[in-house]
Amino acid sequence: MPHVVCIHPEPRALERWRRALLEQRHDWTVECHTDPEVATRRLDAAPPDLVVSACTPPCNGRALLAHVRETHPDVARVLMAADDRALEESELAQRVLPLDLDADAFVESLSQILQHREPQLDPALRRLLGRVGQLPAAPETHAQLVERLHDPHATLEDYARILGQDAALATQVLRVANSAYFGRDRAVSDLAAAAGRLGTRLFTDVVLAAETLDAFGRPAEGFDMATFQRHAASVARVASTVDPRADWCEEAFMAGLLHDVGRLVIATRLPDEYAAIEALSIAKGWPRRRAEQQLFGTDHARLGAALLGTWGLPSVVVTAVREHHSCPLTGELVLDPIVAVALAEHLVNELEGDVPNPTANDPTAVHEGDPRWPWWRALAAEFDEDAMAA
Repeated sequence: MPHVVCIHPEPRALERWRRALLEQRHDWTVECHTDPEVATRRLDAAPPDLVVSACTPPCNGRALLAHVRETHPDVARVLMAADDRALEESELAQRVLPLDLDADAFVESLSQILQHREPQLDPALRRLLGRVGQLPAAPETHAQLVERLHDPHATLEDYARILGQDAALATQVLRVANSAYFGRDRAVSDLAAAAGRLGTRLFTDVVLAAETLDAFGRPAEGFDMATFQRHAASVARVASTVDPRADWCEEAFMAGLLHDVGRLVIATRLPDEYAAIEALSIAKGWPRRRAEQQLFGTDHARLGAALLGTWGLPSVVVTAVREHHSCPLTGELVLDPIVAVALAEHLVNELEGDVPNPTANDPTAVHEGDPRWPWWRALAAEFDEDAMAA
C-alpha cells in the first residue's frame, strides 16, 4: 500500500491534494503537513514511498527535499512549483510539477511514479539505489516539448524555440537529424527543419536521449560514450522497424534509445563498481549483466527502469527497458515494444560480437522458431552500416 507525504503551507490546498488522491486511489495512505519540520521528523521515523512538497513561501520545500535526497535516497521526490524558476533547483526532485496542476493530472503524475517503484519489491535494487544516491531529475527541455505534443496549435518553430535555449543540446539534435539514419541528401541547419525531418514525436524522443546523456556527467574511465550512443541509436532504429505496420514504433524507438541508461548510471555514479564489473566480466568470460548481478544482486536494466519510472515515462517504455535482457525470444514472436527492444538488442549485439553462448537451462536463450529472423538480421545489418557511416 503506497504511503505518500504531502507538504503545503496552505491547509485548503493541502486538503485538495489529499481529497484528490484518496478519491482516485483508495489503496493509498496520505499524510499531510503544513510544517516542513514536523514533516521531516515524521518521514525520518517512517520513510514513505513518495514525498510531495510545495515550493511556495513560507514552506521551505527545497530544504525538505534536500534532506530526503541525502537521508532517504530511495524515496521518490516531487516538487510542486509556481513558476519555472524552481526548475533551476529541480535536481532536488525526480519530478517538478506545476503548483496549479488540476486534480486528475496531479493524481496521474504521482501514479506514474509509484507504478514503477520497483525498489519496494526488489531489496537488491533498493540497496543499489541507495549506493547510487541522487538520481537526475526528469529532463526539463523534454518535458516542455511533450507539452507541445498535446497542443494542436504548436508549430515547428515552437519546438525550435524551446530547444534553441540550449545550444549544446541543439547541436546534438542537429547531428542526429543529419545522420545517415535519416538521409543525407540535404543537410538541415536549423531546428525547425530538423523537427520537420524527424517528426515532432521522434524529435522529442531524440531530445530526451540527448538530455539523459548530459544529466549524468563524466563516466568512469574506460566507458566509451561514442560506442554507447551508437549502440543505443542502432537498437532504437531496429526496434522501431522490425514490424513496419505496428502502431507502437515510437514507444519502441524511445525505449531503444534509453534501454541501457542503467549502465550510464553505474558508470557515472559508481565508477569503482563499474571497473569491477568490467574486470569480472573479462576474467570470467561473463556478460556484463551477470557480473552486475554477482556484484549488486540486480542489474542495469532494472536500475534504468527505476530511473525512467520516476521520470514518469510511459509504462511500456519502462517495462521494455527493464526486460530488454530477460524477455524470451523463442518460437514465433508476437511483437510489441517490449519484445521489439529485446529483439533489437540481440540483433545489434550479434553484429557487435557481444552475444553470450546460451545454456540449455537459460529461459532467455534465443531459439529461432520464427521465419522472420533472416529479414530481421538483414535489417539490423543495414542500420549497422548506416551507423558506421554517420
